[in-house]
Amino acid sequence: MASGNLPMIGLSLMDDILMNPPPFIRLTNGDPLTWAYDPSQVTMCVSSFMKRYFPGSFGRVMKFDTEEEFEMIAQGLTAKPLFLHVDLKYETKYRKIRANFFVTVNTAHPVIKSQLLKSLNEARTQIKEGRRVALEIDFNPILDDWFRDLIQKPNLCGIPSLLARHAKIVITNSSEFFQPFRCGQAFLIYSVLCLPLCLVTYPAYRLYRKVRMSDTVADIQGEVKHLTWSNGIPKASTNRRLNWHRRTTFMGIPIN
Repeated sequence: MASGNLPMIGLSLMDDILMNPPPFIRLTNGDPLTWAYDPSQVTMCVSSFMKRYFPGSFGRVMKFDTEEEFEMIAQGLTAKPLFLHVDLKYETKYRKIRANFFVTVNTAHPVIKSQLLKSLNEARTQIKEGRRVALEIDFNPILDDWFRDLIQKPNLCGIPSLLARHAKIVITNSSEFFQPFRCGQAFLIYSVLCLPLCLVTYPAYRLYRKVRMSDTVADIQGEVKHLTWSNGIPKASTNRRLNWHRRTTFMGIPIN
């Protein structure tokens, strides 16, 4: 698929994809209904739950054992656009919304490609030194920022809670970092709920990862645009009046 007309990072409502799919995927019959995709045009990375709808797709965590397998993964991530599934949860005191999106990442764009190559090269160096690595290529933060700008209103009641999930790829020859032990909101909640256990396990786990692993997080930066498809042609827009909060469905099933 030609990537010249793709934005750096394109965000598409699931409803829009169902009505006007891109040229590299098509809906197939079956129970459950599934989507077939062309791996020669796009690299599809979805969560384990979504893999049943996209047979043959990459998972969110890509494991390798040899340098050759790492190079195959690196080639798949940089030679073709990435297609990711994102689950968005938005909550205020008076309102809760959940919606599903797809993200198309133009890996040929110089801004995106340079960040990917930098992160992959750093991991490659660690691998050649015989270290275990866990490289996280994370698009969630920039999507969080985009959504937050979209929903901000002067008269918004309450403090909004917003979380984009699953738009992160992990490349590892060992294991993914245990997310509740990241320093952040999840760690604070986990610590309060399981304080005695955390006092014992947290220092030991962090020390183990420090000694045995090279944990790297690459928060990818770039311009996010609303992306739709018409007769297989991508149409990107910076219009932020996206009606993302309308009732959305997946395979005909309401999801919010």
